[in-house]
Amino acid sequence: MGSDGGLVDADRFSGLKSILSGPAAGVVGYALTSWDEKQKTPVIWLDTGGTSTDVSRVSGRYELDINTVAAGGGSCLSFRNGLFLAGPESAGADPGPTCYRKNGPLAVTDANLLLGRLLPDYFPKIFGPSEKEPLDIDASRAAFEKVVKEVNDSYGSAEGDANAKKEWSFDEVVYGFVKVANETMCRPIRALTEARGYATGQHVLASFGGAGGQHACEIAKLLGIRTILIHRYSSVLSAYGLALADRAHEIQAPSSTFYTANNKPELISRLDKLEAEVREELRKQGFEGTRVSVERMLNMRFEGTDTALMVFSESDEKAGEEGEDFLKAFRRTYKNEFGFLLEGKTIVVRGIGKTFDTLGETVFSEMDRLRESDAIKPAAKEKMDSRHSVYFDQIGRVDDTPVYLLDKLEVGEQVHGPAIVIDDTQTIVVVPGAKAVLGRKHLVIELD
Repeated sequence: MGSDGGLVDADRFSGLKSILSGPAAGVVGYALTSWDEKQKTPVIWLDTGGTSTDVSRVSGRYELDINTVAAGGGSCLSFRNGLFLAGPESAGADPGPTCYRKNGPLAVTDANLLLGRLLPDYFPKIFGPSEKEPLDIDASRAAFEKVVKEVNDSYGSAEGDANAKKEWSFDEVVYGFVKVANETMCRPIRALTEARGYATGQHVLASFGGAGGQHACEIAKLLGIRTILIHRYSSVLSAYGLALADRAHEIQAPSSTFYTANNKPELISRLDKLEAEVREELRKQGFEGTRVSVERMLNMRFEGTDTALMVFSESDEKAGEEGEDFLKAFRRTYKNEFGFLLEGKTIVVRGIGKTFDTLGETVFSEMDRLRESDAIKPAAKEKMDSRHSVYFDQIGRVDDTPVYLLDKLEVGEQVHGPAIVIDDTQTIVVVPGAKAVLGRKHLVIELD
């Protein structure tokens, strides 16, 4: 797989073009399972792993623009100069966080464990030198107790001081680090939305990666997003997306000409030639006819600037045979990105071809169908596997938080937060006030 989310033949493979193939495969997995062509709600993908968080955005096509920040389950936690820090250093897989029993540093995973968002009884016993032991919550607690003392010593004031602050509780300190990590994960999402003229709250958040389910609800709240999608295979979605991906081939051609009415026919002709080359290459690989979809685009910039934008054509019925309005698309894209427009334009041509197929009912269509047929119902009490003490923002500890096993829930069953939903590869935190409905492929969480 390449970084563009498409598959390439082994003899045409290049490491240069595949450096982001992992998160790209995850984006493909969500693009082909969550995008709804009818509803057209833009989707933000949040891939939270051990070392980093990758984010991307789609609104009909997944020309991948992946932003990465050093925050994940393995991000090291420390208190320095009065600040709570999460990352950028990572504990890695070896030694890993403190709870891995290999004398590792405190990490986000330790914080989630102590807050009840990871449950040792449901985790495989693969830790310690023997790789046969459970997560060590006692080691995490002992390490955090030192940090809690350090925090209170730093913020404490002399007795009788009018500015004296209350002592931080153990849970408040631990959760403080999680809040810092959550805010760090929000940063690249805002860069892909608000910084480019898109309203973040008008998106859907699709979470994947091993640690995504532990943070998705709180990140969505910070961003003003109400709907969260978590795929059944979200923790292994990059592998799942790789299996779903289509064959892709890309051709680019340089250009240095103005986009004018006189030059447009020549540009369209060059795009036609590039499209023919793409189709011929894919035909050699066994794909042709309706199985091939080609996207045409131009790399455009205003004259006198060095900022070029990749622009897809818009349909222009008045344009006759050359019914592709790149100028309109460019002006809209540029204004969304920078908030203003300039006059005088120079254009560079870039053509891309991608194949795709349809994978049936989308998650949004499925939810509409379930609502219309009154098929959404509360999860039966006997579906609850256990109860656990979990810490939540603002309300503190909920000692009897229900725990559900994902594979025991049925399509249409609804879980009310606070709750924990677990399967073999992921833990999903459903915050108080949220409602999670299970579909065929997704757990759909709606925040109040």
